[in-house]
Amino acid sequence: MSSSGTTSSGAGVSATKSSTAVSGVSGGAESPTPARPVEAHPDWIDTPRPPSTRGAIPAELMVDAGATSSALGSNGWAVDARHGADGRALVANDMHLGLRLPNVWYRLTLEFPSASGPRRISGVSLPGAPIVVAGSNGDVAWGFTNSYGHFIDLVRLEPDAADPSRYRGPAGTWETPPETMERIDVKGAEPVMLPVRETPWGPLRQTNGKVYAIRWIAYLPDAANVRLADMEEARDVRQAMHVAQTAGIPTQNLVVADRRGDIGWTLAGPLPTATLDPLSFPVGADHPATALARLAPADYPAIVAPAYGRLWTANSTQLADEGAQRRIGDGGADVGARGTQIRDALFASERFSERDLLAIQLDDRASWVAFLRAQALDALDEAAIAGHPRRAAFRRILQSWDGRAGTGSAGYALLRAYHDALYDAWFGALDERLAAIDGALSMRRASSRVLATMESLVRARAWKPAYATDWRAFMLERIDAAIVSVAANGRPLDDIHWGDRNRLAMAHPLAQVLPAPVRPWLSAPARPMPGDIHMPRIQGTSFGASERFVVSPGHEEHGLMEMPGGASGHPLSPFFLAGHPAWTDGQATPFLPGPDVHRLTLVPAGSGG
Repeated sequence: MSSSGTTSSGAGVSATKSSTAVSGVSGGAESPTPARPVEAHPDWIDTPRPPSTRGAIPAELMVDAGATSSALGSNGWAVDARHGADGRALVANDMHLGLRLPNVWYRLTLEFPSASGPRRISGVSLPGAPIVVAGSNGDVAWGFTNSYGHFIDLVRLEPDAADPSRYRGPAGTWETPPETMERIDVKGAEPVMLPVRETPWGPLRQTNGKVYAIRWIAYLPDAANVRLADMEEARDVRQAMHVAQTAGIPTQNLVVADRRGDIGWTLAGPLPTATLDPLSFPVGADHPATALARLAPADYPAIVAPAYGRLWTANSTQLADEGAQRRIGDGGADVGARGTQIRDALFASERFSERDLLAIQLDDRASWVAFLRAQALDALDEAAIAGHPRRAAFRRILQSWDGRAGTGSAGYALLRAYHDALYDAWFGALDERLAAIDGALSMRRASSRVLATMESLVRARAWKPAYATDWRAFMLERIDAAIVSVAANGRPLDDIHWGDRNRLAMAHPLAQVLPAPVRPWLSAPARPMPGDIHMPRIQGTSFGASERFVVSPGHEEHGLMEMPGGASGHPLSPFFLAGHPAWTDGQATPFLPGPDVHRLTLVPAGSGG
């Protein structure tokens, strides 16, 4: 595809056959990509650590593992009229966020008169916001996923040695940044006044003895606005895309379909005219691309009516064309395991109904661990299991595993523990060093590519710690560590179930501060949940789909929607958890509201009503 503007079709995305291959919105055939050579293992691998630490899985990895980095998980796709079961285009969207009660979204349908006639728009909104964020207006349906583009940089400034309050400005002269005082009100205390010094590149920040300007697209004057409300009047894909390209929201992938059967993809929210190379971070103030301005809508990457009739997004790199992808940059995009699984499902059939697309949203096949399963079974030969009944059980369970992250799956629970044990061997000591600098730092939080790194290490048989005599010994030691982590008390491995670890923990914020007997009243049932990282059904203990919907514009009566929690934030309300079981069970419930049960009429003051 072209590097800017709108195109009628997309070029193929280069991908490997690995589980972490990239598959973006533009589709296309796979082609092998040469693997980067694996470097010699770093010094932290052989950092002496207590044996108990080496065998244990860090608590961070046991609770919502993988979602602790950048919470990757949102899915969105569209099929055009040629691939809708009844000749209708369809949009499916499930935005993944932290889970709590009440849910972040509020379901609603708005009906109102307009210059073009009566309008009805249905979907989800933020409570109190005057906008339907995602849904359908009868002519177009749309949804979002986080783009993870590269939209923030540090610009390194040169301070004046004679006067540290000054820095060298764009013209090469010493400048004193203007200062404003931002007032932060604090409940029960005096306000805090925060001094903010501004530069042409953004606010000034001093850290570790160095001076930087924060170049962030959100600082543009028009970066925040309510133009997304114009989606109410969008009539086709191109109009909807223009609304998105001028909207002032955090930059997202947009997938959209219209009632004529067309589909499209673009970026919603601001894009910079120039994206800096993330490998040059931070950049000098003399870099020619440091000036920040918003890209014109006509120059946005976009796809309309692709020849293959399908579009999909999954937080991964989106475009095959290098110039077009440079417009977005890379701010921590996901590996391609989930996107590839979605793509394969969309090309597995020529026709899809709403329920077919819901089934893809609920897909808990764990294809991403295939390389780990193969590696473990290779290590667990007859010699390895001789005299080791638990290793033998581990092998037997992996051999009979159904490939899913189901709640009753022992196979997935063991593979997940094996993955975490390998992570601990390779990055556990590094995480300890990072935590010593900042307790919130870890390799998982710093990089969304950890899975790709681990797959490369496994395939190259690299980074063997010094305590292991050879690669096979290292793999067996990690298998033993995984077994100990899930069944230290001698519990039979057949009794280890994924749902025991992946149990929903979704509660009202007040539940954390109230006495234990009261907490169940403010919490959703702590039921085992299927799904995990790197699959369409991303699901952790407190992270997952904040909504799921599938809808065809103009045919909303056939649409489906599920949401965690209910419509009320009051724990004594019958609507506190209304609809929640449909979300946990993946039931197909209607997109549109049912008959009125309660009615609240707002009457203007003084109207006599």
